[in-house]
Parts: sequence; C-alpha cells; structure tokens
Amino acid sequence: MASLLERLTERLQAWDTRTQEREHFYVTDAGECPRKVLLRRMGASEIPQPSRIIFRKLAGFAWEKALQELLASISSPDLPQLLRERLPQEDLEYALTHGVLFPSPSVAAQFPFKRKKNGVEVRGRVDFIIALDDLRILEIKNTHHGQTEIIRKGKPYPAFLLQTAFYSQELSLPASLLVFSTAGEVREFSIQGNSCEGKNLLIGGLPPSEFVWKRLSMLSQLSLSHFPIEQEGQKFFVSFPENFPTHPDDHYCLVINRDGKPRAQVQVKRQTLKSFRCHSCSLRLHCYPNLPFDGKEAE
Repeated sequence: MASLLERLTERLQAWDTRTQEREHFYVTDAGECPRKVLLRRMGASEIPQPSRIIFRKLAGFAWEKALQELLASISSPDLPQLLRERLPQEDLEYALTHGVLFPSPSVAAQFPFKRKKNGVEVRGRVDFIIALDDLRILEIKNTHHGQTEIIRKGKPYPAFLLQTAFYSQELSLPASLLVFSTAGEVREFSIQGNSCEGKNLLIGGLPPSEFVWKRLSMLSQLSLSHFPIEQEGQKFFVSFPENFPTHPDDHYCLVINRDGKPRAQVQVKRQTLKSFRCHSCSLRLHCYPNLPFDGKEAE
C-alpha cells in the first residue's frame, strides 16, 4: 500500500503537469524559456517534476495562504468600494466572473487579469490587491536557500520584476513584490509602473510592460524552429533569433558527461559546466529527445 507521502506526491505531480492547448499567453510567459512557452501553448505532454520541486512550490502557496489573515488585519474594509472607484469596470467584471477570491472584505486574492493588444491576449492572476493608504498590488515569490543572494543583493529575477511591473502598469496601481527564501529571509521591492525603488526599470533595455508586449507579440508569430538547440562540446543551449527581446536570465542549457548523459553539472578540464533550467524542465524530452535521461540530471 502506498504511503501518505507517496499519494500526496503522485497527486501533486498530476496537478503540476496538466496540459491544455491554448492561444492566449500568460504574463509569466514573458520571462520563461521561449521553447517552453511554445510547447505549452501546443499542449505538449510534460513529465512529472521531482517531489522536492513540487513541495517547494507548495510551500510558496502555503505562505500565501498564511498571509491572507495578516493582510486582512492591515488592509481597509473599504477595499470593494475602492476597487469599483479605481479599476475600469471591464477589469472588475472580468475578475468577478473568473474566480477572484475574497478571503475577507479587505483582501482580494488571485485577482484574474486579461489584456488584448494587436491580436495578442495576455492573462494572469494578481496574488493580492489590498487597501492601505491606497489600493496596492502584492505579488509573492519564493526562492530556495541557495538563491538567498537574490534577496541580499536586491536583484530579484527579471521574471519576477516583469510580472509585477506589468500588472502595476496595466492596472495603474502601485505594487509590492515580496520575495522570501526557504532560509527565512524576506525582502520587499516597491514598484510603480515601470520603476522599482524609485528608479527607472529596464529589462533587456526596455520598460517591463513594453518588453512583455514585444516579446509575446513576437512569440505569437514564431515557432520552435526559430529557437533551435545548438551544441558546443558537452553543452547544449537554446539559440534566439535576431531582434528577439531577451532578459539577463535568458540562457537555457544542458550539459552532458563523457558518456553523453545529461547532468546538472560536469567537470571539463578543471572547469565546471552547469546546466541551467533545461536539466529540471518538465518539457526537456521534447527539446532533447535523443539524450538518455535517467533522473540524475535533475539532482
């Protein structure tokens, strides 16, 4: 008989690998590997993630749930009225008809969002909208212990900034990005439209909202063949077409050992080659169908 943990893991893996063909984009797609975005839009099958990655995601959800009661104690009960006054009616109606949650009268959670521009539709869900001195977006992101430098140096992933700044710009609301680590460190970043901590925010040389629209617009017209997998020695990597907007974390690669097996890292002539994103991607079999994956590459 399967243990409780085995049953939970199996259920979570099934939940995490749901696939469905879609024409729209999500805001988060602007920060992801373009091959991954295109494959998901095609409804490509995904392989289950290791349980440690699944439970790390679950920890983030649990943290959001715990925050709801705390936010309710500091947010104004006038939130519903402020939402009606500040947000365009079509935004509020879309949210109300697509599952926005009100865990308390002063907190809106999982606020559905949709925008369409030049035939490109972008959707998303704002983690929280609360009312302090004014309406404010709150986005929650978590990172694991080995990435606490992101918090200490004050440089969150470009994908975190793109999503939060895009919501702020499109909804014309200030935003707070809370990044916490499994080591217990937390840092807040104040975002207002295309600025962060009072300074102009550029991603790939573009304001975040412009970056999102340009990247997703180009992706809507491109295919996997525009992002080929190339090889240099024991390293495979995703190549990008000319003029495609990229951010500092846009490098996706996989390294192999002398036996040709994918690994998280290998030593080559006193140099350590590291895989990045591809080794733990749930769609890696579509990008590297001829490599002998054995599970150790995700360690």
